[in-house]
Amino acid sequence: WPYALAALRAACRPEVGVPSRGCRQDSWPDALAALPSRRRAGGCRHANLPDAVSEASGSRVPGSARTLGRGVSGLLVLALAGMLEASTVRFLPLDQMAVRADQIFTGEVVGIASQMNARRTGIFTFVTIEVDEYLKGGRRDVLTLRFLGGDAEGYRLTVPGSPEFHLGEEVLVFSDGGAGRIPTVLGMAAGKFTLRRDPVTGDRLLERSLEGLNLEDSRGNRVTASRAGSEAPPSLDAVRLVVQAALAAQ
Repeated sequence: WPYALAALRAACRPEVGVPSRGCRQDSWPDALAALPSRRRAGGCRHANLPDAVSEASGSRVPGSARTLGRGVSGLLVLALAGMLEASTVRFLPLDQMAVRADQIFTGEVVGIASQMNARRTGIFTFVTIEVDEYLKGGRRDVLTLRFLGGDAEGYRLTVPGSPEFHLGEEVLVFSDGGAGRIPTVLGMAAGKFTLRRDPVTGDRLLERSLEGLNLEDSRGNRVTASRAGSEAPPSLDAVRLVVQAALAAQ
């Protein structure tokens, strides 16, 4: 606990999970105790938030966060999550993403809401998208995605590499999940593109932010953002062709 509290003190600022009403050290024990947690042998209270990050995003949480997650309660992990610089995901070329994704679709973001989970060990954000076109799978006109992270009840949980959505934004999404599961984005931010129309040609062009992600190939070698960007098709029409070819080759 002394090390854990020292880490929390160093990270003590509202935007990384400390209650927005302030950052008083004498309020930590009550705040920590107020969050439900489970016990393991030795009486160490903890929350499995790092595991939730991995489950929700398909990513690998940096080892430092996973180590700190053992032996501290939910609030402390919420605070320390804001200090992480990047999440590591396997880099997939677009044709492989097309095969792996359960659904691929375009649409407009029409709703964004965040809330605590039932056990109050994490915050989830729900993004509702009005679908224009499915390139793979799907039949619903409106689809809701779920991500770990967001703002709720005076707390903020930031997950590096999580995709960012904005109301009114037109997007292309490679979605993972379905058949009774709430879908999320395949590869975190790597599976979400913003669509913008070229004012001259009228083509729908793609933009993708990989901020907060460490990309690795199948051998564990780092993939640079420039390489990842160079392998992404520049337009929605090009994506359609890649997806069609990838699915036809299965």
